[in-house]
Amino acid sequence: MLGNGRVTLRWLGPARIAGGWGRMANGRARGGKEKRLAQLIWVDPGGTTGVAVALLDARWLLGGGPPSWEGLATALCGVTVSQTDGWSEDGKGRHMRPGLKESNNGSGLAELKMETEVIETIMGWPDAAFGLEDFILRRFGQDREMLSPVRINAAIEFGVWTEDGRRPFLQAASMAKNTATDERMKRSGLYRAGLPHGTDAARHVATFYRRARSDARLREAAWPELFA
Repeated sequence: MLGNGRVTLRWLGPARIAGGWGRMANGRARGGKEKRLAQLIWVDPGGTTGVAVALLDARWLLGGGPPSWEGLATALCGVTVSQTDGWSEDGKGRHMRPGLKESNNGSGLAELKMETEVIETIMGWPDAAFGLEDFILRRFGQDREMLSPVRINAAIEFGVWTEDGRRPFLQAASMAKNTATDERMKRSGLYRAGLPHGTDAARHVATFYRRARSDARLREAAWPELFA
């Protein structure tokens, strides 16, 4: 189940988190004062893949509340951060996932399963914008894990597009790391100790929300039902 932990991803839609975040319907949280929520999912792909799902009071994106990292923390109505188990070697030079039987295509099957679960998670949030960390190859190597971000991004982008036509937003890792430093992530309540890849996905969430606050066109493209 997708959650705040180092666990295998399972489909997580609004109904599954209703008990923790309040009842969800059409991007709104019910229970007391109703809020319009800007839903965002971000994936940090790789041998260990991080996923963050966030709900934000849409008024913050229009200047409602301070622009500080503490202001972002106050505007967040719910966040879940997780990452898949990492790769391990099977003793014969093959990358394996924990729990998979030894086979020549074990790593491929595990990657496919993870991609499917991420796609199902995104499909569980039809009103959410979703994004992927952009991948730029910066070193030479021959191991399969090095190019796993390319395969994962392509599978997720194609899978979601064929289901409902949504396309991902992309952000460079350097942009997220320079904007949402660890210190700022802690101030915003998005830092997760022990989950570096999950935290990196949340880092993109924080960066994208801050960009959308200052860019009307980006807001409208990400959440047309709220801002267009």
